[in-house]
Amino acid sequence: MTRLLVLLTPLVLFSVVLARADSASSWSSDPCTPESMGTTLGVVSSIYRITDGEIDGRCYGPVDDDLFRAWQALDAITEPADRQALAGFAIYDGRFAGFAQQLDADASSFAIAIERDATRAHPDSLRYVVAHEFAHVLTSHHSNVWSGNEVATVGCLEAENRYGCVGWGNYLATWTHQFWPESEIDQLEVAYRSSTEAARRCVSDGRFVSEYAATNPGEDFAETFAAFVLGVPVDGAAVTKVQFMASYPDIVALRDRIAARGLTTPNLRLAAC
Repeated sequence: MTRLLVLLTPLVLFSVVLARADSASSWSSDPCTPESMGTTLGVVSSIYRITDGEIDGRCYGPVDDDLFRAWQALDAITEPADRQALAGFAIYDGRFAGFAQQLDADASSFAIAIERDATRAHPDSLRYVVAHEFAHVLTSHHSNVWSGNEVATVGCLEAENRYGCVGWGNYLATWTHQFWPESEIDQLEVAYRSSTEAARRCVSDGRFVSEYAATNPGEDFAETFAAFVLGVPVDGAAVTKVQFMASYPDIVALRDRIAARGLTTPNLRLAAC
């Protein structure tokens, strides 16, 4: 028997790449302290080091079955080669389902933290959360973010990446250019995470796969990426954005690999606009 699953805001849908605003000297590529993971969204209770894309031993806190459940969800839909930028994986208790933490100033090292209650949700929901977080790492890695002058004008939002703008080779730059008009980019400068503005965009633009996707370009991409690779049903005008993902062979290959493993989530339903 199948179940109709709905991801409810804010617990399941919130995630973001966190980056420090202070000097580069304060950065640490070691993910093994709550301070390096960031402490603004909740209490980090356990951290495991990731080496060459594989979990490589506990480095903070107790052994935690919830953490392993989240890691198994990520491991099931990605390969070690996909996870080379990950240095840490954590469990935390807080308001939101997860976050990706940038660990160094040159955006080469990241950690992912998943909220404890999210790890205990239906496996389809957990799979969606880890896919969403993986998308944030994918678009924030230094290979996709340029700190020089040759950058995309759109997507150069200080709140999106404090250490450089996304380049045209980045999925996110193309995404922003194609789906986010300049008027909305201007609005993001003063209301980057406004739920009120997200609700307004949902009314005026039916191409968002969820209301949370309408928050900003980064969340829009991550929500749509997760829906695409996991085969989450999307209706109406939002299909246009899902089809964007099909133009990238590497993303298609990830989707096909997930499907071949029987890990798609056709019964999952997003909290739509």
